[in-house]
Amino acid sequence: MMNSIPGPYSVLGPKANMFKFFRRPFTFQRWLHDTYGSIVALGQGSKPSTVFAFGPEMNRQILTNPDFFEVSSAFVKIPQNTVLGDMFYHNLMLMSGQKHRQHRRLMQPAFQHDQIVRYGQDMAMITERLADEWRGRTEIELNAEMKKLTQRIAVKTLFGMQDEHEMDHMGELIYRLTKSILLVTLAPVNIPLTPYHRALGIAGQLNERIRSMIHNKRQHLDSKPDVLAALIRAHDEDGTALTDEELVGHTFSLYVAGHETTANALTWTLFLLIQHPEVYSGVMDELNAVLNGDPPALEQLGRLPLLDGVIKEGLRLMPPASIGTRITAAPSELGGYSLPERTNVFF
Repeated sequence: MMNSIPGPYSVLGPKANMFKFFRRPFTFQRWLHDTYGSIVALGQGSKPSTVFAFGPEMNRQILTNPDFFEVSSAFVKIPQNTVLGDMFYHNLMLMSGQKHRQHRRLMQPAFQHDQIVRYGQDMAMITERLADEWRGRTEIELNAEMKKLTQRIAVKTLFGMQDEHEMDHMGELIYRLTKSILLVTLAPVNIPLTPYHRALGIAGQLNERIRSMIHNKRQHLDSKPDVLAALIRAHDEDGTALTDEELVGHTFSLYVAGHETTANALTWTLFLLIQHPEVYSGVMDELNAVLNGDPPALEQLGRLPLLDGVIKEGLRLMPPASIGTRITAAPSELGGYSLPERTNVFF
């Protein structure tokens, strides 16, 4: 097995190259791949600080060996003993082992078939309302409108909000918070006018609002079909349920995972369809034949194979979440090279 992974050298150390990565991540990664191949190390010798892995085979090795490649928050480091840390680290994607299995089990009722049907109805209703706002306009800014759409859908399905103005305000708070995360990571300094200070203020507002919703929903759970209500109702066989801190964290992370990434996927898919008018025409013919102008029902989605293919191809060509991180839990092997324990791996 080989030990020395190829990669760039800097007299300033690996952090200089990581600065290049954060500054221009895709350009820098393409250069790494073109120059050094499918596995690249920052920091030479037997203990590289960070490894970049490229291509489907590397992805397969990393994602099918969770005991060696654990989930990692290497991309973003938030101070833990803060309201912002509580929201960020109570996150299914950052859990592993027994804790991950338990929380996944507790979250499953929120995504059962009957719940998904209700969410689908909300999605169709909100989409039709937004489309009504476009009537009479000759031009829209597509990505901004897709973000507005997915923001409203996420807030409605997660929290059960009905009013568009309330949806937009809640979504705007979460958007401002998520946009500040990188700056918070680089400079978590809690003094007035800093990004971290502003982020703590927004996190405090969100935490207070979501906790208020949790309190209200506990009083009227039977009539609430949204995700938060389903998470409040969920409990394990021994009676274990999610705490308020965990409820806040999970709904926040679900929003972050489902909002901007989905908006970008929709934007790129529509952009690509416009580049291929024959495929666009085929999708419209398929939709008209199956739906007859009505909103789609869940059971009809399986009868739309061209639409399914178009969405998957859009995701393949323009993936909205295109970088992942793991950390080695023990000495591991990747692509024929030895990796020491606690190596950060970007894939």
